[in-house]
Amino acid sequence: VHRTRAFAVAAKLSDPEGPPVEGRVLDLSISGIRIAVRKPHRVREETRWECTVALPDGELESRIAVMRVHRAERARVGANAEDVLGAKFDSLGEGAARRLARYIADTQRALLRARRATTENRVP
Repeated sequence: VHRTRAFAVAAKLSDPEGPPVEGRVLDLSISGIRIAVRKPHRVREETRWECTVALPDGELESRIAVMRVHRAERARVGANAEDVLGAKFDSLGEGAARRLARYIADTQRALLRARRATTENRVP
């Protein structure tokens, strides 16, 4: 499973029961996604949502199954309080899966280039 930390990627969860829930993508793979959402929200474990992820080359849409909802590791309080959602993709089409794989590979290459540049610029 190839995972990558996403760079400033937004996600929107929607269902017919209310307004969309906005979040920011923390981690992304071909099989699933982790999203930080502000509290209060109406997302619960074992629910399904339509998820739109704003990738640099356009929106990626898929149905997701929320597997876990937990308090953010660095818990914020007040207006900035967040939960982290862990979900798996339910209906990621073949074309969307290719786009996502390309995004993950491009992001990992960029991270490696940045790491190499930082390492090469160090003074021994």
